[in-house]
This record gives sequence, C-alpha cells and structure tokens, in this order.
Amino acid sequence: MSADSIDAYLSALAPIKRQTLEAVRAAILEILPEASQEIYYAMPAFMVEGRALAGFAAFKNHLSWIPYSGQVVPKLLVEIAPYSLGSSSGVFKFAIDKPLPAHIIQKLILTRAIEALGESHPLIARLS
Repeated sequence: MSADSIDAYLSALAPIKRQTLEAVRAAILEILPEASQEIYYAMPAFMVEGRALAGFAAFKNHLSWIPYSGQVVPKLLVEIAPYSLGSSSGVFKFAIDKPLPAHIIQKLILTRAIEALGESHPLIARLS
C-alpha cells in the first residue's frame, strides 16, 4: 500500500472532512517526512521502521486521531483537551472542520515514537 491508498480514502470523504484530514496529513508529513503512508487496520497510518506512529480516521460526526497505542492519549490529556471531543481506548475525537495544530500533532507523534522506537532513536532527538 502507499500514499495512493490514503488519497483514495480521503477522496471518498465529504469535502470538509477531506480538507481537515488533508491538513492533518500535511502536518504529519512535515514532522515525519520519512514516514511511509499506508492503510493499517482500515485507517490511514504513518509508519517509521514498520511501526505506526500516527493515524487518523473519519466518522459520521467527528474525526479521530489514532496513535496506535493506548498509552499516548492518556499521557497528553491536558495538551489535547482544547481540541478533543472525547476519548476512549487511547483514541481521541476532534472536530470535522478544525485540523489539529501542528504542535499538538508533534507532541502526539513524539510520545508515540518514544514508546515505539525508544528514547535513544535518532528521530526522538529531532522531534524533541
């Protein structure tokens, strides 16, 4: 799978959802230019060294950030609170018309990268 799979996923969405998730995707790729883009568990995912570090999904009344770990969102509840429409099982919902700010995306990715790749991985120093 490739970026084309994510393009297809986004093209099937209503314009406002597509625009919001395209902005989130651009922010993720700005932070993780080396990430491969894949459909993982039926959702767009951004992988580094075979590990999913970030993802998102569209639903009827909200969008969701998918960290691929149940530990990321609980660690950042204070930071994400202004953008969150609720969370469960480590996933949090956000508005269909408001992309997450890049600094929040960076914190989410950094937290997941530390967990998935280890604190000594070169990516951690670049993201910190």
